[in-house]
Amino acid sequence: MVRSALGIGISAFLVQAVVAQPTWRRSYGAFDEDRGVAARVVNEDRIIMVGTTGSFGNGSSDIYVMATDGAGVRIWSRTLGGPEVESPTCFRLAADGDLLIAGIATGTGGYDGFLMRTDPDGEPRWMRTYGGADWDFIHDVKELTNGDLVLAGATYGQGEPGSNAWLFRTDAQGEVIWERTFGGSARHEARAVVVTADGGLVMAGALGTADRDLDVLVVKVDGDGNEVWMRTHGGDSLDVARDIVLAPNGGFSLVGTTRSFSVWNEGYHLKLYEDGTFHWQFNWGQINDQEFMEHIVVPGDEYQIAGYTRTSGGGGRDMILQRVTINGGFVYGHTFGGTQDDEGASVDLIGSGFLLAGSTYSYGAGNSDLFLVRTGANGLTASQAVVNSFDPLSVTERTAVPMLVVAPNPSTGCFRVEVEGVPTAAELWDMQGRKADELLLAPGVRELCTSALPGAYILRVRFADGAVRAGRVTLVAP
Repeated sequence: MVRSALGIGISAFLVQAVVAQPTWRRSYGAFDEDRGVAARVVNEDRIIMVGTTGSFGNGSSDIYVMATDGAGVRIWSRTLGGPEVESPTCFRLAADGDLLIAGIATGTGGYDGFLMRTDPDGEPRWMRTYGGADWDFIHDVKELTNGDLVLAGATYGQGEPGSNAWLFRTDAQGEVIWERTFGGSARHEARAVVVTADGGLVMAGALGTADRDLDVLVVKVDGDGNEVWMRTHGGDSLDVARDIVLAPNGGFSLVGTTRSFSVWNEGYHLKLYEDGTFHWQFNWGQINDQEFMEHIVVPGDEYQIAGYTRTSGGGGRDMILQRVTINGGFVYGHTFGGTQDDEGASVDLIGSGFLLAGSTYSYGAGNSDLFLVRTGANGLTASQAVVNSFDPLSVTERTAVPMLVVAPNPSTGCFRVEVEGVPTAAELWDMQGRKADELLLAPGVRELCTSALPGAYILRVRFADGAVRAGRVTLVAP
């Protein structure tokens, strides 16, 4: 059965006066490009979020790891990586509380896949790279019951010429046990993998077609990586699976993107039987772009899906949380965002509600920031306000951001800003990323005074040309 969702009304976020648990929306980052990959719930009072950052770290792109409490207040943050590019694409929690971070890193032949394991506080235990002489990408990692790890992605350096779907298994220390590629004359890639009850694995992704479009590719292997079956699904245009989970009524649920039913990219929800054959599908959007990135099964045997939509919301792309029934029927769609692009990348359960993670251009310190939303059981928050959390982590080391000269420093509360340009506004942030003071700037006046308590701060000054400069200032008791 093929079904299409035509003209659904995705509701903009409503304000709910009373909610059963804390709900909020927050952004995190600094002045450059910071993007969220995924957030996972340790417990109701501990959230770990992983992203990529250009604001701070050792290279042009580094791994950004952050812990918050249940209210979204940052507990700690750190960057991981060296002088080259490290770009995470996936983050999972291991059974022992360790963090499993996978992605791509610059290597000898272009890009290699990488896997990093850290302790629960983000301190690296080890990092390994995988691949050959050409480009190699890892898009997903899952842990098996015995502690082994399975990773899925795409490789250009192994298998048939061109892109091959790539699946391999490692032990808990990242040492490869077996490795398989699936390819041919067309492009093959794996985007996600799920562990089945019989100890096998099912990976999902995309397969190139003769007319240069893509179909959904689904492959099952046994525990040793031997192929059991391979299936393709889709219409007459682009169809890609980005996530796969075990369906509560048996078989598999996949979400991603389709352009086979509209001129727009649409959110794609595909249900397969246990042998990989077609059960049903839905396409969501119809009037503008919409794409799904990740989904989970929630109490009541329904699905919560994270992604973005242009069909409604504040403008541009908006993060979307969409709920559908066990049979794919629409329950609700709530959007989160402002006038710029805001996207959802992951979804998780937290208490009786949900945790959405992604990226925002509408809020934050500048460029893009990490975006985190905690909702109630109905997918709503009590307020539409977004709390912007500026992260001062190593920001003074970023040569791309010209620094302020502040004098005297240390200061007893009043100091001058010495920098070219016309300053128009100033904010003082403490080292936990909380705004401590907004300082008044009169035309032609560069002297600022604050009543903030003694301590170390980041001073952010905005100029008439839109530029933002930052510098450290230490306040001491008079």
